[in-house]
Amino acid sequence: MLSTETCDLKYLGRAVTTDKFRMLLRVQFGGEQKYIKLSELTFDTFLKEVCLKFNIPEGRQLDMKVYDQSDTEVDSEVFEEIVKESPGAFRIMLGSEGLGASQSSPCSVTSEDTVILNFSMCDDEEASPVGASQPKKPCRMNYEAKALIGKILTSRPGGEHIMQEYGKTKSLTDATRRQMINILAAEMTETHGTSPPKNVRVMYAQGIVALFPYLEDPFSQHGYEHYYDPESGSGYLAWRLKTIQRKSSEERGGSLVGQAMVDNPS
Repeated sequence: MLSTETCDLKYLGRAVTTDKFRMLLRVQFGGEQKYIKLSELTFDTFLKEVCLKFNIPEGRQLDMKVYDQSDTEVDSEVFEEIVKESPGAFRIMLGSEGLGASQSSPCSVTSEDTVILNFSMCDDEEASPVGASQPKKPCRMNYEAKALIGKILTSRPGGEHIMQEYGKTKSLTDATRRQMINILAAEMTETHGTSPPKNVRVMYAQGIVALFPYLEDPFSQHGYEHYYDPESGSGYLAWRLKTIQRKSSEERGGSLVGQAMVDNPS
């Protein structure tokens, strides 16, 4: 049973803090994404809050079916345990259609009556349009970003330690996070130069939270902005890139001074 004291729950790929049974969940309905608050962790309360937030007629609550990431139906008996222990996306279907033979990816939207909870591989503007059978290319790009970050970390010194620490604790210490940022920024600048394009920076940030979903920020718009925010140009990756750029500029300046002294000895 949950205590009425403040506690931490690992919910759908990230830690969610609850205060006296208050829980903040992110819900996507169709092309719209909102936060909802639960006063108690029960299946019935969850369905009622989803109906209220998205103006779904409460009479349709009986038609709502909840599925976990493996497309297994979740009911009231197991809802609490699934929420606390299972990372990934939950879907709610309205009506009697069920998931059917066509299994959609976690990041595709196949119906106006599909609700995707919390972590999704797609951002809102990148999700497939309603009725689309296949995700758009930007959606697949998130999978590519995840694979890219995994490849970099497993091929660089120190990367395996980062993967192992996250696997054990579902988090990273500040020192390990800095090590990860240093590795990724180094790879980025070696491949794309000291001023990588914005889309490359976004891809790396998306890849981090796709590979390590517990590191996603539940209070930002897309979850990856604390690694790189394209609107403000801030974030861990951006700050590391600025350091690399500054050092590179200083090295070039020192090299020019040295060359000038060789060309014009006093």
